[in-house]
Amino acid sequence: MTKDHHRSLSRLWLIIICFLMLLPQFISGGVIIGNDTLFHFNRFYDAAMQLRTGHFNYFQTNYGFQQNGRVINAVYGPAFAMLNGALLALTHNWFGYQLLTTFIINLVAGIGMLNLSRQMGAGPGVSLLLAVTYLNIGWLPNWEMAQNMSAWGAALAPYLCMVAIQMITDHQKPVSWLKLTLIISITAQIHLLSTAIFVVTLVPFFIAGMVIVDHRWKMFKETLKAVGLTILLSANIWGALLELTTHNRLAKTNPFNLYHNALMISQTSGVRESILLIMVILFGLATLFTLKSPQDGTWLIMLVGLGILLVASTLFPWQSLQSIMPALKRDFQFPARLTTVAYPLLFAGIARLSTQGKWQRWLLIICLLGTLIQASIFNSQAVYQAGRKHVNTTFLVRLKKTASRQDIVTASNSRHFGKLIDEVGKRSPDYLPLLSKSQRNLPLTYQYEILWQAPKFHHQIRSDGALILTWYAKRANKRLVAVIVYQESKVVLNGKVQTHLHRSRLGAPYVTQRTGKNVLVLTFHPTMMTRFLLLIAGLSWLCFGLILLLHVFRRFRPKNSLVPYFGIG
Repeated sequence: MTKDHHRSLSRLWLIIICFLMLLPQFISGGVIIGNDTLFHFNRFYDAAMQLRTGHFNYFQTNYGFQQNGRVINAVYGPAFAMLNGALLALTHNWFGYQLLTTFIINLVAGIGMLNLSRQMGAGPGVSLLLAVTYLNIGWLPNWEMAQNMSAWGAALAPYLCMVAIQMITDHQKPVSWLKLTLIISITAQIHLLSTAIFVVTLVPFFIAGMVIVDHRWKMFKETLKAVGLTILLSANIWGALLELTTHNRLAKTNPFNLYHNALMISQTSGVRESILLIMVILFGLATLFTLKSPQDGTWLIMLVGLGILLVASTLFPWQSLQSIMPALKRDFQFPARLTTVAYPLLFAGIARLSTQGKWQRWLLIICLLGTLIQASIFNSQAVYQAGRKHVNTTFLVRLKKTASRQDIVTASNSRHFGKLIDEVGKRSPDYLPLLSKSQRNLPLTYQYEILWQAPKFHHQIRSDGALILTWYAKRANKRLVAVIVYQESKVVLNGKVQTHLHRSRLGAPYVTQRTGKNVLVLTFHPTMMTRFLLLIAGLSWLCFGLILLLHVFRRFRPKNSLVPYFGIG
């Protein structure tokens, strides 16, 4: 059987396994609501409704988050939100959406690990074992359980590792600007923190490459080209962030104790901040084998992987560091998320080591099998139980006080996916424009001012993306309106532009209502520079897409074709 047949067979088995991994939730029949689920469900619901109605607004959230007009998707993976919105519209309910996206993320991660293992010389059997084991550890299972965005960082990390390893193993062409640009730019459109982790991970490989490769100047130029193009492709993200942070004081994410969210050994789970004891043994054996016969850069791959793993763990002085730099508790939150790059690097080293002595190879395989069995059993049970439980009320706020658990379960499985958004919410003050530096009790304030007030207004979306709130008042007086007003926002109340609004600490306006019907129109007006950056990003992706198509055409065109091609990549 040829190598191509082996590769096709490995991918076929991977697809089958990805389907089988859906069975626990499918059998349970329930939507799983974890710690980040409702936050991202609201983002994707907003995108789905924009696509369905054609009433687009790049900045304001007009459909999700109780239709309060806050800015989220513009600074948090706008393209990825639209993609998920399209998938939600395609599947019609949250249950189908969760199954589909879990399959997609596992397939993306699995193919990446297959390719990374083959790049390191592993055979098809070991490559498949590494890929399936990878799907069951770290942050990847947390997409299905909680919609944690670091899971997508874990899914894309094997592709980053291929780029990193090329820097130290391919002396003729250590950097493909096309691949480097693609992986960093796609990650930036999904999760900025994963992007930062990816960039830092590349640094030691770039430095080592500049020392050992034959064409240093070429490597530097190709990297510089990738950096420049990535800046253009991500202009919509950093442009929107600059827009908001320049004119507003934004609420930050919730603080977490770094030490308590660092990696620690577990007897049962290998997910998130837990690492199985057998995985520690596996990585220890791989390290010993590497020290015994270091070759082809494997020692550097293992060294970087182990170094990142150490920093991700409780062995690193996180208690002291968070005392010195308390901002890390909000900006970084979970040191264990560094395993998104540590695990693929260590698996790459194991893939290379599996090509050496037979007893060494089988020892690694036994440890991998032990990891896979233990991790997959735990994950399957956890997913099934979470699906059977349907709703974890720890992570939600009932918007209708009469809503029972069964009402929420019914809403989560309804073909009208807006029903779940109407039933429950999450106290997430991220990116709100604060009027003071204090962030004390922000989630509770958000619950009282927005979550519980929003149902008192009638919401409409105009074709130009304006948000319209209507309500009736028995008397003329001041009242709080459940929308979020930024410095760039324009508020029109009963036909009059409101220029000197008094706002709550979260940015909700107090307006003087009149007796009878009141109409408030909310719009967002970014600066011309931000509009220009959005245009630059769009045009850059269009040009980059054409370059990718030309590259694919060049790669697969017949050898005897007379059609000319361009030197790309």
